Amino acid sequence: MIRNLIGPPVTGMDFIGREKELADAWKAIEDTNSLLLASPRRVGKSSFAMKLANKAEEKGWNALYLDLQGLKDEGEFISLIIRKLNKIKEKNSLLELAKNRIQDFLNSIKKVNAFKITLELQQNPEDFYEKLSKAFELPQRTLIIIDELVLFLEELSRNGDIARAETFLNWLRNIRQKQSENVSWVFCSSISIHGFVSQNKLTYTINDIAPFNLGEMTKEEATLLFEKLDESYGTELSKENIDYILGRIGWKLPYFIQLFFNKLTGDKEKYQQMNLKDCVNKIFLEIIQEHELDTWSERLTAYGEDETASRKLLNYLCLPDHKNERSLLEEIIKDFVPENADINEKYSNIKRMLETDGYIVQDDTGIHFRSPIIQEYWFNRYIQ
Repeated sequence: MIRNLIGPPVTGMDFIGREKELADAWKAIEDTNSLLLASPRRVGKSSFAMKLANKAEEKGWNALYLDLQGLKDEGEFISLIIRKLNKIKEKNSLLELAKNRIQDFLNSIKKVNAFKITLELQQNPEDFYEKLSKAFELPQRTLIIIDELVLFLEELSRNGDIARAETFLNWLRNIRQKQSENVSWVFCSSISIHGFVSQNKLTYTINDIAPFNLGEMTKEEATLLFEKLDESYGTELSKENIDYILGRIGWKLPYFIQLFFNKLTGDKEKYQQMNLKDCVNKIFLEIIQEHELDTWSERLTAYGEDETASRKLLNYLCLPDHKNERSLLEEIIKDFVPENADINEKYSNIKRMLETDGYIVQDDTGIHFRSPIIQEYWFNRYIQ
């Protein structure tokens, strides 16, 4: 029996599939590589990272999972580390050592309030980070996972203060390069991390981290997830039913499967009285007309000056009969980019961002939305 969890990371028995990716990632971690797990939203990065943390603990390692979403400054980052370490059992001498080192560091500056930590850091960032680094000089095998990295970097960089993000990234880089072979790092972020560091000329701060791609589930894994959910919720889906639904979903992300299943089980009796195609079409219509997918629109605000041009391009590509000629696509965005911009270069950059963020894909059939669900959502929300 598994639960259908939408939103929070999926852990334990509820986690299905990803066996090959887990094996590949763990081999890299054992070799003390640092990994950058940068994938489009809703791929399941956090669930995957937590599974790696569980695997580390099963192997006798120590694991520390730090979720940076919602943090406003460096002081809150330090406070998060302390809270996490305080939750570790006392028998874990390694992380107790790390906690004590951080506490010694805080005692040395006699300021443990998050705001005052941030103020102290801004006054002397190099010295602050140098002292803090000692807390990560760990004598046993340890996996440290930092999730939602780019959200924290964007928060630090508000009002154009890129120097704070650069200092933070340089500190992490110095730790990775100076640390012993006992510590492995996994950084999780939306794919926009690449755009952030490139735009701000900070690529050098992460060029020692090996990229690790987490894509859609295989057909076999997606089918297994459906079968496990069907078994748990009694929806009585046949193999043919599952194949049809997966074909309609297209991009086989766990989130889309879970979202579909949530609608199906919400009014199971009603849907069981309908034929399969009508049932699937009705559920998909409910999904695209409600607000579950609004994050795909909201996230474009992070594109800055390229947001409007990106929206115009997506507005065109969601049309079922759109053309693929580059000159036409450049024409669509040319009035929405700075006057002095090279339209050829600007189009290439926008297209690359939309591809890496999971909005569009280019294959033998041309350029189109990567997910039929997102395409229908976009058409319904902005065109129809």
